[in-house]
Amino acid sequence: MQEKLIKQWHSVRIRFKSLLSAEANLIPPAMVIMVATLASRMLGLLREVIFSSHWGPARLDAYNAAFELPDFLTNLFVLGAFASAFIPVFARYIEKGEHKKAWKLANVVTTWMFVILTLLSIIMFILAPLFVRYLLVPDWSTAKINDTVTILRIMLLSPMLMGVSEVFSDILNTFHHFTASALAPVFYNLGIIGGALILVPYLGLIWGLGLGVVVGAAMHAGVQFIPALRVGYQFKPDFDTTTDGVAEVGKLAVPRMISMGVTHIDAFVDTNLSSFLAAGSVVMLNWATRLAQLPVGIFGAAIGTAAFPSMVQKAAHKDHAGFYEILFKNLVQVFYFTIPSAIILIVMRVELVRLMYGQGGKLDWFQTLSTAFALALFSISIPAQASIYLLNRAFYALQDTVTPVVATVISVVLNSFLSVILVMTVHHFSVLGLSFSIAQFVNMILLMALLYGKAGHFRFHDFPRQIFAIVVASSVMGAVAFFFEKFLSQHFFNQARVRGVLLETVIVCSLVGVLYVILAEVLGCHALSDYLARFRKKHASKTA
Repeated sequence: MQEKLIKQWHSVRIRFKSLLSAEANLIPPAMVIMVATLASRMLGLLREVIFSSHWGPARLDAYNAAFELPDFLTNLFVLGAFASAFIPVFARYIEKGEHKKAWKLANVVTTWMFVILTLLSIIMFILAPLFVRYLLVPDWSTAKINDTVTILRIMLLSPMLMGVSEVFSDILNTFHHFTASALAPVFYNLGIIGGALILVPYLGLIWGLGLGVVVGAAMHAGVQFIPALRVGYQFKPDFDTTTDGVAEVGKLAVPRMISMGVTHIDAFVDTNLSSFLAAGSVVMLNWATRLAQLPVGIFGAAIGTAAFPSMVQKAAHKDHAGFYEILFKNLVQVFYFTIPSAIILIVMRVELVRLMYGQGGKLDWFQTLSTAFALALFSISIPAQASIYLLNRAFYALQDTVTPVVATVISVVLNSFLSVILVMTVHHFSVLGLSFSIAQFVNMILLMALLYGKAGHFRFHDFPRQIFAIVVASSVMGAVAFFFEKFLSQHFFNQARVRGVLLETVIVCSLVGVLYVILAEVLGCHALSDYLARFRKKHASKTA
């Protein structure tokens, strides 16, 4: 009897693992990443809800400002250098069957990345007071600056852990194993939430939140460790810079690092300008940004990450027609999801801010409206932000990391210039969303223009028609959402109660979401139905 139960459990476990596995091709990789990213983003919002309900904007300024520098190191050396430069070279060796070269390359790049991150973290630890006082928040009080320095020094352990984790992610993605790497951000947010709920009561706000970030980074790496070993990764420290592929990775990495460094100037400028404004401006700006980033992460990052290995393969085989077919198919999917998402965030901005950050009485009405207005301005550029993620990876697949830098530098300079002018004129943090959105659209247009002819002149085919259908369907959906929300708030739901706001938001978003899907199909954009058809086809082939 016991053996029978064990066999049944083993059978169920295998079937469940197969069902959830993107590698099995039953569920498309983008869908796996979308679901995991949605879970991660929702946990990220839960994290902010907990923070806002317990401490409010003013007490969280130090945490949000300190987060900028470790995040800068992570983006510059981990997400920047490793992801975009390492995968094309590593994948080429794997495609050719040169596994020994591939793993040696992985060890050399990982070793040097870890060493560099450690040295930079030590330097930043020592110079933390100077960075905080003169770069991030020059107009804050001495006490607030000291708190920011303390939490920054604690958080500096996280870039090294994130570096190790990114190695696991990129190797797994190269082998089209997306599940573990997609779940890593979920565990990252769980670590930070654990810091807030468990560590803060015992260690205080600064140490509790700081160590929560470190624990989250360790969990980010830990969940991918076993899957990485299963595909053959065995880390051995290797300092041999003459290894095949190292010079090529370095050549590809430098422009991407410059791009990421320049991009982060936006965050430094925004934090610096916000420090001269009312208390809590840094936090409220961060809250608005996080809500606007939700659809970018769920759809833009997920689709771009899933499409990248396929674009790399097409580019490696000089299949230009196949390359552009993948690119435009995924661009349609990006716009299909992000354009209506942006409109919903704009129309329902106040309700969403109240639900996310208005609990606990720590956010007054003026702060609610300010955060909501910033959210609307940031949301304008959601489609552009999401498409940039995919377009950049199209260039990386072609082993061109210079062109995205050009577009990024232009957009960052424009954003910084507009940010200073608008803040000096309006004296409110929300206008930073407008400057950011303008710059993102400029970035997207530049990338599209520069991509033209990069791998053979591409044909748009029915791309413009589908985008037109998406825009029309989204516009009608937005108008219906606006008037329907006004009708419900005036006649049915008490806006003074959270339950009323929640029910109204759920009803409006659900009904207009269905309306959008129907309108898009009627107008000729079949992105969702085609996606589901491919899923059913794969399901049928697997179960046949």
